[in-house]
Amino acid sequence: NYVTDRSYFFFNFVNCYESGEHIIVDMLTYDGPEVMDSMWVEKLKSSGSDFYGESSTSRLMRFVLPLNYMEQGIDLNFGQWNEATAIRSNDMINIRPKIITPEYGMESPKINPHFNFRRYGYTYVVGWIHGL
Repeated sequence: NYVTDRSYFFFNFVNCYESGEHIIVDMLTYDGPEVMDSMWVEKLKSSGSDFYGESSTSRLMRFVLPLNYMEQGIDLNFGQWNEATAIRSNDMINIRPKIITPEYGMESPKINPHFNFRRYGYTYVVGWIHGL
């Protein structure tokens, strides 16, 4: 069983692939479901802070899920993915993702389809600049 360090809300996966004894899951995450509030037609028609509020803070995150490791209390990712950690406590593995980009506010991720389910280097997203 896997559990994250805190709750995340998401719409889209970027990509998932296997790397050795790990599954890599990249996705755009939000801090909570408040992004749904900005989907009301009135807000979509508006501009500025009515639409681009706190809810538009998506980030690209990498979750690394170790497979076949039974050690307790150590990082089962062995520092291989920098900040992405996974620590087993009894039957649960607590995972903390790596923030891939420091920028906020993006959606509709795409990669080259030839790299689906494989290691990849680039993600294309639709982003927005606040205040324009």
